[in-house]
Amino acid sequence: MIELYPVIAGDIPEISLLVEQTSELQVIPTLSSEGQLSMRSARSADILSIADASKYRAVKAVSDDKIIGYVAWRDPYYIAQLYVLPESQNRGVGGALLDAVIARSGCDRLHLRASINAIGFYERCGFTHDGAEESDKGIRYVPMSFRVDSKSA
Repeated sequence: MIELYPVIAGDIPEISLLVEQTSELQVIPTLSSEGQLSMRSARSADILSIADASKYRAVKAVSDDKIIGYVAWRDPYYIAQLYVLPESQNRGVGGALLDAVIARSGCDRLHLRASINAIGFYERCGFTHDGAEESDKGIRYVPMSFRVDSKSA
């Protein structure tokens, strides 16, 4: 059973490990040397930033007292991070986290920069491409968005 809770400061070490494990297996291999270095050097600061409740809201997915995924968003419409442990993927965790963002933000549209490895997941969830693949400091992504009212269509 998956339960969703707000992220608290004490969750940061476990979330850091989750992000490191997931990105090393699924994101880092898709990047150039520059992108790998950029992602690894920014990872800790990015995770620590989600603890700032004045900028981010975040929800964790928990199963058997272990954090198996989390999502962080800012402004009520931009998803900054969404990670699910590889062994917990394809079990509805990512979709449940997206639903939590929609329910808790009250937004009518979501935006994100999808990692190359996650494009298929976001497409299955109803996100559409807002442009071609881009790169920032060697980190490849595709800008995508989702109209909330399309979820009920």
